[in-house]
Amino acid sequence: MAVPPLMNIVTRIEVHMDQAQQCWQQADMSGAFTALRKAIVLLPEAQPVLALGVLGRYGDYLFKNRQFADALDVFRQCEMLLSGKQNLFIQLRLAQCLVERGQLNDALPLLKALWKQEGDNLFREDDPKYRSLAKTGRLPKGRSYPTDLLEQRRNGDNAFLLPSLPDSQ
Repeated sequence: MAVPPLMNIVTRIEVHMDQAQQCWQQADMSGAFTALRKAIVLLPEAQPVLALGVLGRYGDYLFKNRQFADALDVFRQCEMLLSGKQNLFIQLRLAQCLVERGQLNDALPLLKALWKQEGDNLFREDDPKYRSLAKTGRLPKGRSYPTDLLEQRRNGDNAFLLPSLPDSQ
């Protein structure tokens, strides 16, 4: 009995996803991204649910690798898929990318909605600054601040500065 074409694609995607996870655990970022790109190439032939899983992991790895602009693009693509807007993880990472890109006005409504819906549980494993933003609308003093904002300030771009942003870090 022949393997149905979709099952073959699903299996191939899962193999690439497993390879990406192994590479990530071994701190081989290049290998992880290469494996995920191979899975992404197969997505047009797969179901949207699989697409969300692959793209979500790809975006998560980009986020953890501090490539916030690229991660934001991936999470915005995830939102366009069938269940992307209802996926709490996708919404959380999207909001976190917005924070890291210095787009607090866009991030705050998402974070507040996630906090209202899920409370502390959703924020438990992440940097406490996201929980603080969701609860109070403010970044805690003395903590890490949006990476891109600090970089803009170092480069002399003062278009958007947080009132509590320290002069040096």
